[in-house]
Amino acid sequence: MKRIYKKLGYKIFFALIIMILLSSTLPATSTTLNSSVQPYYIDPQHNLWLKVNMNDSMQHFNVYNTPGYSPNGDAVMWVCDNFSSGNLNTSKWTAYKEGSNKSTVEVQNGHLELSGSGNTSSANVLLNKPFINGIELAVNETLTGGTHNLGTFSDVSFGSGELVGGIRETDWWHTHFKAGGGSFQNQGIDKAMIWVNSNSSDIQVPTSGIRLNDFVEENVSHTVAYSYDSDGNANMYMLNVTQNRLPLSIPDPYGYNQFNHPSIYFNETGVFGHKWWMFITPYAYSNDKLENACLYYSDDGLVWHEPPGVKNPIGTQIDSGYNSNAYGSDPYGSDPYGSDPFGSDPDLIYNPNSGNFMCYYVIGDVVGDVTIEDPKVKIYDGITVSPKIDVTAHGVSPAVLYDEATKTYYMWIVDIDSEPHVIYRYTSTDGIHFGNKQAVGVSSQYHPWHINIMKYPGKSTIYALLAMYSSNGFTGDLHIATANNYTDNFTVQSLPLLKVKISSSATHEDVQLYRSAGVFNDDGNILKLWTPAQDDKGVWTVFYTQATKVNGAWKVGNFTTLRAPLMTIKNTQYLYTPKQWMISQGDSPKSHGAKRIINEVWGYKMDHTPKISVENRETYTQIAVAPTDLQNVSDYQVMIPANMLNISSQSESLDIERVG
Repeated sequence: MKRIYKKLGYKIFFALIIMILLSSTLPATSTTLNSSVQPYYIDPQHNLWLKVNMNDSMQHFNVYNTPGYSPNGDAVMWVCDNFSSGNLNTSKWTAYKEGSNKSTVEVQNGHLELSGSGNTSSANVLLNKPFINGIELAVNETLTGGTHNLGTFSDVSFGSGELVGGIRETDWWHTHFKAGGGSFQNQGIDKAMIWVNSNSSDIQVPTSGIRLNDFVEENVSHTVAYSYDSDGNANMYMLNVTQNRLPLSIPDPYGYNQFNHPSIYFNETGVFGHKWWMFITPYAYSNDKLENACLYYSDDGLVWHEPPGVKNPIGTQIDSGYNSNAYGSDPYGSDPYGSDPFGSDPDLIYNPNSGNFMCYYVIGDVVGDVTIEDPKVKIYDGITVSPKIDVTAHGVSPAVLYDEATKTYYMWIVDIDSEPHVIYRYTSTDGIHFGNKQAVGVSSQYHPWHINIMKYPGKSTIYALLAMYSSNGFTGDLHIATANNYTDNFTVQSLPLLKVKISSSATHEDVQLYRSAGVFNDDGNILKLWTPAQDDKGVWTVFYTQATKVNGAWKVGNFTTLRAPLMTIKNTQYLYTPKQWMISQGDSPKSHGAKRIINEVWGYKMDHTPKISVENRETYTQIAVAPTDLQNVSDYQVMIPANMLNISSQSESLDIERVG
């Protein structure tokens, strides 16, 4: 175990001295000396958990690799069960079978097995310990058997009151709580829902989430976390997922969940209460009539929501008396654009002086024999969206940065009047009236089509993401380029940042990648990317991925994320009422015989994000936990990610001492 060292000799010597002293002053009875060990828990992903009382001061823990100590989930977690007792612990759980007494609820070989029996039955366990809100429940499990999509009818619910079951509609079966009790959603495979009472007509179907079977394989262990936070959000996450792409969940005003041209803004401290903001266009099956810019926020960069005061789309088409728009019949793509001008190519920046978002997009039209592509901007102040404002620049795919040092707006935009296309750079003091037009060189055999710009942290370097074309059409790949500063030309990396065909993603039959958005992490060694991809059926999907430098070149590869959101829905009806968790497995004709094998369940308090740092002190490892809010929370569980300590086993023996 790296960075955790043994500390034995002086402890034994010190204990012997104490025992000698005690033996001379106390009666000759058996004496046990207790260590100051801090209880700890190691979850199935080998993350270390400690229980702390969060306050406004930093806390430190020293960690030693010392035999004789064992993890204790019951002492650390809000709730914990690894089903090692051989029988269901009835002090923690109540078993409930619906539809058939032959349903299986039993502990076998250290696992809890749940399976329905028959087409309208379910097996359930109800956690006896109630909660109000701000609790997350993690379930490590494997799914096996059945004849339908993996995970169908596997549920985790929250609610209160009497359990009632047997809501049967077209082809699913769920146990739920009595009317008025409320319930969580299932795992999002077949139907995503929230129960609000015992009448099936009252099911609320939220915005399409990310499907669990994008991540889960049969007989492969995985962990799903379910939470009901203090804001009334019902959330579902996959934990510790290794992927090279994660899909996004975006509420499409047209109902397709197909998007293109993302622009992303990130602020760690948040703007209008949220860290992530996105300006993007729907683009179902490349239908330009739907290509109208929409504004969203997110708290994780994957699940997105429409902001207050916004009715999407905010960047809309205009009426035209002509038969073609700015692009006409596009010579560089296989599909000619439609006949209506549209609100395309969005770009989003935050104005720190006004405290508002500036939402740029392009309106294209043909006036007589003249092609016009002009950017517009709308301003969002967290409450309302302003009317459209004309921007004095010309071209498509505007990309804007604001330089706080000089209080200058820089816009890069692609002029498609000339052949090949040319990138021009403009400057402005107000973000509306741009001038000082200058051509920007691009060192590549290809020509620019769409561009997006990113600032590298701590340096003057500018990065560009490029969709490019040649005389043969679009390259299909995503390219990356650098410039030394705001006014320099771009040098394009010889290797594509992301190729349209990659062997590690054989299930994704992409035929084209398009204008993408990127955000560097604080030290600049990870480039977070949101990339639209069109598959061989014409469907557009925006996915999240990450790039790192490999042998001097930026390249997309596999990455591991602690949390991959599957679904989020607002449900404040039961925010301050006592609730319980219920885990279920139902059965139906399509999924007949499915089994849910639960390896471990653990629950913890949430809604706090302390800053964790780990330092090697040669003879031990020190963990520092710094609060990031002013709330005092008792018995709060802090997770130290496995990669910080390289813990190799759930039963690893550690001596953990609190030192401050």
